[in-house]
Amino acid sequence: MARIFPQELPPAQLALSPAETRILHSLRTHLSDEWTVFYAWRWAKHPQNRGRQAQGEMDFLLFHAYYGLIVIEAKSGTIAYQNGQWTQNGFPLDDPSQQAAQSKFDLIARLKAQGVRCMVSEAVWFTDVRWQNRPYPPSLNEHIVLDEQALAQPEFFLIKAFNYWNTAGNFRHQVLSPADHKRILDMMMPAFRLVPTLPSRLENNNQAFFRLSQEQLRIFDYLVHCPEVSVQGRAGTGKTVLALEKARLLAQEGKQVLLLCYNDELGAFLKRCVADLPGITAAPVYHFAGQYLQTYHPARLEGLDLENLAGGDWNRMMKAFLEEAAQVRPLYDAVLIDEGQDFEPAWLLALQALRKLPSQWFLFYDPYQHVMSRKAEIDTAHLVRPVDVWLPKKPPQYPTNQPEQPQCDWPNLWAASFFGHRGPRTRSLANQNRRGSAFASKNQSPDSGASP
Repeated sequence: MARIFPQELPPAQLALSPAETRILHSLRTHLSDEWTVFYAWRWAKHPQNRGRQAQGEMDFLLFHAYYGLIVIEAKSGTIAYQNGQWTQNGFPLDDPSQQAAQSKFDLIARLKAQGVRCMVSEAVWFTDVRWQNRPYPPSLNEHIVLDEQALAQPEFFLIKAFNYWNTAGNFRHQVLSPADHKRILDMMMPAFRLVPTLPSRLENNNQAFFRLSQEQLRIFDYLVHCPEVSVQGRAGTGKTVLALEKARLLAQEGKQVLLLCYNDELGAFLKRCVADLPGITAAPVYHFAGQYLQTYHPARLEGLDLENLAGGDWNRMMKAFLEEAAQVRPLYDAVLIDEGQDFEPAWLLALQALRKLPSQWFLFYDPYQHVMSRKAEIDTAHLVRPVDVWLPKKPPQYPTNQPEQPQCDWPNLWAASFFGHRGPRTRSLANQNRRGSAFASKNQSPDSGASP
């Protein structure tokens, strides 16, 4: 079966051209996999094309390494030619052979620019008629006109057209080498990946930030002013977006930022988001542990394959990381943890040792999800920081126009950051127990503090 690109087309597009629909079915059914078929291949004029047409479209472009390329112009319905004018179902029609020729010459210009020698042929396919005992206009002949009969055996008629062009002019097609075959396919279907520039990436991040809910904006403002905060929130509440935005702003201040998570896929996502931002190290925690040991204590990795860690090796690596990180090597001005519910308490202690003084610590977690444990109820006491806030899934409705604002007890909060004391809870200017409060203490249930 021939390779056809694009592989699938919207039914509405095919319904506009019965001829192209019939040809597609014929080529898909009767051609071997040595053929490559491009349907509705649009082109913009190549600089080396001397023609006047700025752009065009080939109904079909077929490619075979042995025969070369052939441009097909497809027409259906009642076709007539009189006094030098083509008509289709009674309406004027542009010369189909000229349409095919314009596309052919642009294709030849592209091949020359690539330094590829390949025969380019052309043909016209009238799918609804039989051209028997009919005269041909000057621009066509029996070799390059396909009609309804060709639908049943397209390869025979296509080769007939190839052979005509191969003998009609001075150019003789040679079987293409694998390298030239690939170059032509790459020209027809170039593959590329465009990476957002740093300015556009920052702008997109800014736009995402400004789309946050009013409640999430208030919590983000809280993150700006508090050096240690843990943020609770269920799935979909925007914890990861807040973590990324906070990491970005810290990096813009020239700080060295560590952004960690537990899940592999989330780690890859975080790395992509900050790839163009200097100063941010983003990774799953065990990837970071391996990189840390490889950089500072490579001897601890002897006998371990970091790319294929089994359960026992994984535990050995994490144990080595905990032991070495505890020796205190301050590297980061800020540490942000996403998926904190999946971090063991010992991991968090080890990561604390990597913080400079002074530094910032932000931990985002969902108390209702826990990959590391099968227990329905999990203990998240070790995740609670001096200020623990709840991130609601839906912005609550306040009875007044002035929502409550949280406060920090700065002296106690700062001391708790460095000496391990539990600091103060968030304090609110209004009643904390009021329905819809944005910030809940650790002992509050989610439903009492915010809408889930």
